[in-house]
Amino acid sequence: MVARQDAGARTCALALTRTTWSAVARVGNRRLALRDRTLRVHAYRDARLFGAVAAWSFFAFALLTTVSIGFPIVRHLPLFTSLLALSIILLTGFAIAAALIWIGAAWGAASHRASIRISDALYAERGGRRLEIPVAAIQRAHLRRRNRILTLVTDLGTTLSISIRGRNEALHLLDTVARAGATASWRARVYLPAPPRAREILSLAYGAAVVLLVDLLPGTTTSFATACGALFGVTTWFIAQLTGFPRRRADLLVGRDGLAFRRHGRERFIAFARIQRAEPTERGVRLVLSSGEHVEFDLTPPALRRAAESLTSALCARRCAHLLHLIEEPRALSETSPVADELLARRGRPLPDWQAALRGLVTDEGATYRTVTLAPERALQVLEDGRAPLELRIGAAMALAPTRERNTSRRLRLAIATSASEEVRTALEEAAEGELQEATLARARMAVGDG
Repeated sequence: MVARQDAGARTCALALTRTTWSAVARVGNRRLALRDRTLRVHAYRDARLFGAVAAWSFFAFALLTTVSIGFPIVRHLPLFTSLLALSIILLTGFAIAAALIWIGAAWGAASHRASIRISDALYAERGGRRLEIPVAAIQRAHLRRRNRILTLVTDLGTTLSISIRGRNEALHLLDTVARAGATASWRARVYLPAPPRAREILSLAYGAAVVLLVDLLPGTTTSFATACGALFGVTTWFIAQLTGFPRRRADLLVGRDGLAFRRHGRERFIAFARIQRAEPTERGVRLVLSSGEHVEFDLTPPALRRAAESLTSALCARRCAHLLHLIEEPRALSETSPVADELLARRGRPLPDWQAALRGLVTDEGATYRTVTLAPERALQVLEDGRAPLELRIGAAMALAPTRERNTSRRLRLAIATSASEEVRTALEEAAEGELQEATLARARMAVGDG
């Protein structure tokens, strides 16, 4: 009897926990919402200019003071003593500069009660105002205050401290952040490998340049110039080691048709059809292309020095697993999708003739004994299949251009918007508007490696 009562109590407690959890967090279609939580935004991005100007102004003043007052004294000291004196002066300047930057970052931060929602971005809503932060910008996470405060840090330094109800809720939130983008393209910050020994070569080059510059000053001894160069080279290497410099950060966009790496206004697109295999690495993913090329990138920040069980590592591991799933998912969809209809192919026709032949191809009634037509669902399947040939996808967009049905138009716009390649997306947009140009088609074919 007691055992039955205990089992019933456990069942009631489990049901109550599930009900409470569903009221606190609504997860559906990769979305999550936390109601009425304490949120503190450490507005480093807003106070960045103030802190940086104040800090570097003071550091410039300290450097000028060192050159004007300390230079006549330090330059005549032995090598070790000169190195020690310069290290103390510069470390003092760096410490004061860092303190000023921290004060500027803390300026304006305040705690408020807000609602946090995660879908294609992280939204903090309070009193009719909404703060939007791209989930791809969230790079770090950790728990503090006995697992009651989750801190999320973006790559721009903005820190969000969110009150949570335990580590399980924190892990669930990180899982939602890693998967965010239910209808839009999936985005993430990735880090491309730097050339080998770039950090050491850069430190030596900076140190040698400082030695030559200081040695040109009148009255400078060789020991003082060597001390300055050694100090600058070691400082450069130490800062590079802490920050992961040199790192080549890029924005990764995963769409229906492939992956796009964007950096400094340039884009490299890799179609899913060109990816032969995707393998997880210690810090990211390695792609093996059909041409034999290996493309490797990291999703973990280069400066991360925490243990493998940290929340930052958990966030990066979840992003890596979700990315591998996105890469493999189109492969399975393409295997089960029907063969592209011959009616959509260009077959060597001039572009105006191709457009004219597709103008009345899609109808709701389907084919008759007089005319050969295509159902809208069939054309949408071809357009939404990222592994379908580009020519067929563009033909499907041109065939669907005259449609006025609301659901078909929505799926048409969504299929175009979720293309990772900018050139392919432009070609699909022009095709859907009936204004496709031959040059646009050529650029799209070159982007997917078909030109």
